[in-house]
Amino acid sequence: MPTPALKIFPTEKPPVINGKLEDDCWKRSSVAGGFITTEGFWANEQTTCYITYDKNNLYIGCRFDESRVATIA
Repeated sequence: MPTPALKIFPTEKPPVINGKLEDDCWKRSSVAGGFITTEGFWANEQTTCYITYDKNNLYIGCRFDESRVATIA
């Protein structure tokens, strides 16, 4: 089985770190999603990660679909 890989593209302008993922660099970033559980099942609530970099930093922004946010400790 091949090792999963994701090609990541650079950004010319870094994102504003504000938790909103609205900057242009996120719109042009690589996207990782479609995660499975450790048991091999499709996760009911998905996480989507946006990944880019510049000459100084790696940037990872994530959206978490979680219906029970209030119960997380």
